[in-house]
Amino acid sequence: MWEAAYGHALGKQVIFIAQGTADQIPFDVRHNNCILYDLSSEGLATLKRKIAETARAVLEGQTSDLQVLRQIVLPNSIKGASSSFVVATNPLSYRTAYRVSEGWRERPAVTFSDYVGIRGLMRTFGMILGMQALPELVNPDDFDDAALKRQMHLYLIGSSKANRWTGLVMEEFFANRQTKWDFRPDPESRDIRNPKVILRANGKNYSPIGWEETSRVRNDFGIVIRGPNPRDGSLMVMVLAGRSALGTEAACLAVTDPACIRMMKRELEHRRIDLDDHRQPFLAIVSVECKGKDAQYETGIDTFKIWEVAKCQPT
Repeated sequence: MWEAAYGHALGKQVIFIAQGTADQIPFDVRHNNCILYDLSSEGLATLKRKIAETARAVLEGQTSDLQVLRQIVLPNSIKGASSSFVVATNPLSYRTAYRVSEGWRERPAVTFSDYVGIRGLMRTFGMILGMQALPELVNPDDFDDAALKRQMHLYLIGSSKANRWTGLVMEEFFANRQTKWDFRPDPESRDIRNPKVILRANGKNYSPIGWEETSRVRNDFGIVIRGPNPRDGSLMVMVLAGRSALGTEAACLAVTDPACIRMMKRELEHRRIDLDDHRQPFLAIVSVECKGKDAQYETGIDTFKIWEVAKCQPT
């Protein structure tokens, strides 16, 4: 790692490559984007291509992974803020949601759903501010709703079905905006104990244009909302929520995976929205697919898609 440190000391961009898997990378440089490869002919060809692509991006001045993470999670508009950062979430367990005594049998013990956002946000804060400045992690069910009046930058994970504060904040956030978004139980849901959730825009059930409804376990969409806290515009609020666990995971990936953030940043720039300013409120509808049971429910990050990006215009 001496060469990498020397390169950083000279102010040079460093391209990391590693043979093997991500967990074999030294922990103190694991936060950097690293090109993984193997010694097969296909692996070496992929390595050559990715080095060329990365070098081209560096020479063209593309923003680093850490920089795009900071822009969306800790934009310059809240830089130096003394208020606390709070991640509020209450992930529904499989047993709680489906009212059963058993859980997943075939799904591997990997991070998914709301936990993608928890891990991603914590990782981002740790990389930018250090491990001593991680945000507070709270369950809204442990607090009275009056706690929302506190001075804090708020990151909400999960729809109002799982996270009560999501519904309350969305109601206030969109109160004086042209389009009012909210989550509601699906009136056509067959399971009364565990009703499906729908996303509404101005009181009407919403689906992206061109969306084909299938199984929400395999393919679903979620919403990303970022803007000024409706109680205090100097504070930031972010909502990462979906109709299902997979939809929420899509929303979480949109703000914690550098490649997904870059896709969204391009869409925002087309609409003249500065990612580095939380006072320019926006929302995005994003989706991701699960590769299915045969692939052990692995989420296909390459299937991440942005369906809609819009300014949250005032009335």
